[in-house]
Amino acid sequence: MWRERAQYRLGVLLVTVSAVAWSTAGFFTRLIPLDSWTILFWRGIFAGLFIGVYIVWQYRADTLRVYRSMGRAGWLFAICSAFGMTTFISALKLTTVADVAII
Repeated sequence: MWRERAQYRLGVLLVTVSAVAWSTAGFFTRLIPLDSWTILFWRGIFAGLFIGVYIVWQYRADTLRVYRSMGRAGWLFAICSAFGMTTFISALKLTTVADVAII
């Protein structure tokens, strides 16, 4: 019983933190005095680096197997995610944060 409550509280905490992070993303992105493509380049470099380091740390010798086992669905998700982030950052630079948040 206590374990389920602890997991529930952790879930609520993680959802709250992610909501705060996403809701402030527009504000912080607008503060960066660079164009969209520069932001996307550096964001992609650091995101790829950190995700790669995490996968190597988590799976060690099975790292290549993990990448190979993603399959079509995994790669399609990665492509859609990259497309979504590209359009999100570009939209934040081209219009108001409120418009992006509504759409």
